[in-house]
Amino acid sequence: MNLEDVTVSEANEVLKTIKGDALDIEIQFAPTKAESFGINVRTTDDLVESTKIYYDNTKQGLYVNRLHSSLKSGKKNVVGDAYAYTGDLNLRILLDRSLIEVYANNERSLTARIYPSLPDAQGLSMFAENGDVRIEKLTINSMASIY
Repeated sequence: MNLEDVTVSEANEVLKTIKGDALDIEIQFAPTKAESFGINVRTTDDLVESTKIYYDNTKQGLYVNRLHSSLKSGKKNVVGDAYAYTGDLNLRILLDRSLIEVYANNERSLTARIYPSLPDAQGLSMFAENGDVRIEKLTINSMASIY
């Protein structure tokens, strides 16, 4: 799936049809003043389970929020740290079932583990909080199992 020059709502219309737990996601965000923006992965339709990958303009940092990644008890926190950039924010996200790898502008990386408990936690959605963001490019490819 490939999209270019779309809003969050336009991207979400297309993302309603995409499900998966093994995905290669590339996103190019235009500069924005939105407080935070990014993508939710491994979501259920009702967002009971969801993992948020986002940039926080206020804190100038890149984060993975695992507070709602699973209904099961376990380590649920926000991982990430400060990351300042200029221009576009290019994210490459490799989602491989329980493993999330995030690469930002080929300069910064984050790795996190999640363990969704609901079988339908395979959705995606884009978001922007307290502002708008333009998605210059969004590419999503399924990854095949190595087995």
